[in-house]
Amino acid sequence: MHVGRGGTGARAAVLGAIISVSWPAVARAQFIYVNNNIGISNSVSALAVGPGGVLSPVPGSPFLTGGGGSFSPDVDAIDAVVSAGRLYVANAVSDNVSAFTINTDGTLTTIPGSPFPTANGPTLGLQPNGMAINRAGARLFVANFNSNDVSVYDIASNGALTHVPGSPFAVAANPLAVDIDSANSRLFVSHGVLGVGVYTIGVGGSLTPVAGSPFPAGTGERGIDVDLRAAKTRRARRRLRVPVFRSRGPHRRNIE
Repeated sequence: MHVGRGGTGARAAVLGAIISVSWPAVARAQFIYVNNNIGISNSVSALAVGPGGVLSPVPGSPFLTGGGGSFSPDVDAIDAVVSAGRLYVANAVSDNVSAFTINTDGTLTTIPGSPFPTANGPTLGLQPNGMAINRAGARLFVANFNSNDVSVYDIASNGALTHVPGSPFAVAANPLAVDIDSANSRLFVSHGVLGVGVYTIGVGGSLTPVAGSPFPAGTGERGIDVDLRAAKTRRARRRLRVPVFRSRGPHRRNIE
């Protein structure tokens, strides 16, 4: 599942390890981050992309997450996302999310308070897997597979995470992969044999299922992604205002 378009990340799942790629807006080295999903002491491998696509570890790699992972050859959700120069990684065994600042040389610095629990008070957040960040880079959504809910966090200016009021929010059984539409108004969640859940995102980050959710999509739904081409077309069709000069001075008219 592809998530986090609001930041500078792109991700891909390979053989159960989750990879997150940092694509800078300016020309400099590119880096790949792999959630190693190690049980007792999880870590993230940081790799620099060299000429010809050759990968080499950055100094200090791998970096400990402070939590416990859960390796599986059948991982179908993105549990590492990059946004605005920060990396977020799910720890499925210790039920928390690790947060790092990505330095210019690709090394990682732990954000104060990390790892952040997926549970909130009496509400459990068990086995976090799929993650997505909204287009503004201001809110993180984490699917908790075993507790059937989604943790929703506000992202602070320093990258720290705070549960929004009411988080985690109950969803259909076994949420795995998640993604967000271009308007930041709906969260899409894969629920295995149940299909795809669709949830309206409230102003404060709350989640409400739309009527009929989850919707059947086949059998064993896992990976999920949103096609944003329609949103790009709408932006291209926005009204333009151009000056039209007349004898009495410039006037403006709208052009569709």
